Amino acid sequence: MWAPLDVVAIAVPLIGTVGLLVFGLVSARTASLLPLLAGLSMFLVAAVSVALPRLPQDQPAPTQPVRIASANVLGGNRQLNGAAAALAVRGADVLVVIEAGRDLSDEVRAVTSHPEELTFGQFRVWSRWPLTRLPTSVALADLPSVRVRIDRPGAPFVLHVVHAPNPLYETTFEQQEAMAGHLMRAAGAEELPVVVVGDLNLSDRTEGYRILTGSMRDAMRAGSWPGDTYRLHVWRTLLLRIDHLLVPKDWCARDPVTFVVPGSDHRGIEATIGPCPAGG
Repeated sequence: MWAPLDVVAIAVPLIGTVGLLVFGLVSARTASLLPLLAGLSMFLVAAVSVALPRLPQDQPAPTQPVRIASANVLGGNRQLNGAAAALAVRGADVLVVIEAGRDLSDEVRAVTSHPEELTFGQFRVWSRWPLTRLPTSVALADLPSVRVRIDRPGAPFVLHVVHAPNPLYETTFEQQEAMAGHLMRAAGAEELPVVVVGDLNLSDRTEGYRILTGSMRDAMRAGSWPGDTYRLHVWRTLLLRIDHLLVPKDWCARDPVTFVVPGSDHRGIEATIGPCPAGG
């Protein structure tokens, strides 16, 4: 139902910019302000569409804080030393890496002090606390993901690490919306608090994102404007934020940032997360 609108939503920065340029030229040629006003209207609609799902959300500092960082490092990354250093320097309690090969894992392992590591396919998770891979939810059987229990002392939680298919050539927008629904149902079935992180290939302007944030909180909007995360060539003009960190509604977040990963087409994401204080 929402697929055609999702396509427009993804392209809206380009539509708004082209509209302003075209109508601006028409206005200059015809010496009329009406075309310029039409172009400005298109540009304003585009700007609002981009800004709305990134509005900062004020929230108190979390209790029992966990610093978590995640990045899609790009399979075949040719800057392994730089990528590994960029990940290790974050100092996160939990470090998630997607599209990680053996060579990159070796590089990260050599420079990180995390005692715990879990490897599953393209996914790597390093942690200061014990990690246990859990069975994949039946609802997520077709979704590239891994379900991990993180035994933080006194406050364990479940981490769903996801690398969702790209709706432009690997799946459809309808299937992407269904994936978001399945993911939220799987999270809702957990007994422990659930954190979802990874490359969801899901723009924050789509219906799928609205499904996710209907049930969970976008940690990257905590007190600041989240930046784009997909920066490859011409795609950066679409202002795409497709890497996400989602926490339960009763969890808060602090100090979210994006960071450069050498050799990757994604920026990493990082934030401090944890339960909200009483009344928060």
